[in-house]
Amino acid sequence: MSREWRFYLNDMIDFAQRVLEYTDGYTQAEFEQNRHTYIPQLLDDLRQLK
Repeated sequence: MSREWRFYLNDMIDFAQRVLEYTDGYTQAEFEQNRHTYIPQLLDDLRQLK
């Protein structure tokens, strides 16, 4: 059974909100330079979308 497109849209919105919350207070350069937070956070968020 396939999910409706609206569910995927909700997943994308949720993911974007989490990214904004997590990166609050960082500049883009600071976030990208800190590999201890950048890579694990990206992987965790991507896993949760499945």
